[in-house]
Amino acid sequence: MSFIILLYVGAGGFVGSVLRYTLVTAMSGFTFFGAPAGTFIVNVIGSFAMGYVAGTFLKNPIEEPLRLLITYGILGGFTTFSAFSLEFFELVSKGQFPQAALYMMVSFALGIAFLYLGYRIS
Repeated sequence: MSFIILLYVGAGGFVGSVLRYTLVTAMSGFTFFGAPAGTFIVNVIGSFAMGYVAGTFLKNPIEEPLRLLITYGILGGFTTFSAFSLEFFELVSKGQFPQAALYMMVSFALGIAFLYLGYRIS
């Protein structure tokens, strides 16, 4: 892992985080089935974008630093849910259905459980 790669990912993360904050803030006050709409919209857009760029980069490979800037940096900063979605999709596309299902369920369950644990400890 080179310092240059870290700069690319970090710069992309900055851009993605600012985009996420801007969109979520703009959507404040809107709900989706009673839940905040901003984060929901960010997750859907981020997952679509991650799928689009992953498919595009498979057909048209680009330099590694630029790929990492876009995927781990911008989209990862925008929403880690998109990275989770891509990893889940890759398992399914390889026919690893039990692993994909376990990955999804355990990620969700432990994510919520550890959020609660952190909340309670605080």
